[in-house]
Amino acid sequence: MNSTASPTVDFTQEEFEFFRQNGYLVVRSLIPTDCIEMMKRITQRDLAAHQGDIEYEAELSYPGAPESLEAEGGRTARRLRQAISRDPVFAKLVKEPFLVNRLQQLLGPHVVMPLIHHNC
Repeated sequence: MNSTASPTVDFTQEEFEFFRQNGYLVVRSLIPTDCIEMMKRITQRDLAAHQGDIEYEAELSYPGAPESLEAEGGRTARRLRQAISRDPVFAKLVKEPFLVNRLQQLLGPHVVMPLIHHNC
């Protein structure tokens, strides 16, 4: 992964304040384009092949959702689960110093990657 992002760049006071007030922060151009493109290709590949753990519209029971997998739209993929296990690129990204440093600035020194809830 060829990141041009420095592992020591700090958030601005405005960014910290936005995160504190809203619970999220969008940081543009942090992840290298080649990494993003690779993750998109893997996600599209697995989606097209219906490969791995996939959550379908019919499984959600939302109002208006298809009643079964066989119903029209029932096999529409809602999300691909277990992103971290789909390809090493996902696990490598979450260990990159430029990303870990930024997460630690917002969340403190003990940042963890739960293996139960991450999706493509």
